[in-house]
Amino acid sequence: MSEYSPSPLTDSAILTHTFTDASGSYRLSISSPHSQLILSAASMEIERTDKRIQNISQTCDFKVKESRIVLEGGADQGAQDLGTEGYDQLP
Repeated sequence: MSEYSPSPLTDSAILTHTFTDASGSYRLSISSPHSQLILSAASMEIERTDKRIQNISQTCDFKVKESRIVLEGGADQGAQDLGTEGYDQLP
């Protein structure tokens, strides 16, 4: 499999998740009986990238491609248009 894989692999069960720190580093621990796992990197600012990996302790680096998800209404509309007016006044 190539380093960059823009299309998701077939299995979609989420066993755990984590976030990167400010430098992009992450640590993920998982307990699974499967010999292989699919490791995915995704956010609203990068295309989802999947890697099929052996279920062993290892370091996995990702090369990701920037991609912005634009929500309906676009970035030029204010918070009022998105239905968030008054949240600062909740009890």
